[in-house]
Amino acid sequence: MSAPPAWFNMQAKCRFIHERDLYAELETRQTVLAFASNEAAEMNGLAILSTPPESPPAGVEICLVTDSCRSAREKFID
Repeated sequence: MSAPPAWFNMQAKCRFIHERDLYAELETRQTVLAFASNEAAEMNGLAILSTPPESPPAGVEICLVTDSCRSAREKFID
């Protein structure tokens, strides 16, 4: 795997970690990425389908919607 491009320095920092490690937030400039364990999702009434460790990983996509892709890209790089 090659190194990420120079502009990909996200300067991320930890914003919050649950005491039982069920939930965490990572701050990446103006965006916050949240990660939740299966247990946390179930505690909050979310129906989830876990992938067994021996199975191939599920496909995941994160899509950020904007009115101007060029403007969003320039803000991200700057």
